[in-house]
Amino acid sequence: MIIELSDFFNNPSLIEIGPLKIQYYAVTWLLSAVLIFLFLRRNKIIKEIGLSNDEVNDMVFLYGLFFGAMIGGRIGYMLFYGTDQLINDPFSIFYIWQGGLSFHGGLLGVVISLIVFL
Repeated sequence: MIIELSDFFNNPSLIEIGPLKIQYYAVTWLLSAVLIFLFLRRNKIIKEIGLSNDEVNDMVFLYGLFFGAMIGGRIGYMLFYGTDQLINDPFSIFYIWQGGLSFHGGLLGVVISLIVFL
């Protein structure tokens, strides 16, 4: 079976079971968070600073992934790419089922949330 690259890039879903769609983008975000967590948990510097496993968990998943990447990514997407929609319907920032995350906003959100964490 040959998979055309255009089919691969035009279909962001990894698995589709009825209405449930697991997308590549979501898998990469979760995989990166897990790998960062595992790296930091074993890192000598984290132990020297005195952070516990629970604090590393909060730093990566709560502050980094949820507050930083997801919320920052959504706000960034709406500001960079959906400004007209945001002006016409300010509640559209909560329409997460329509998709839309921005790397720029996610990166900025992670930086801000980790500064708050520190």
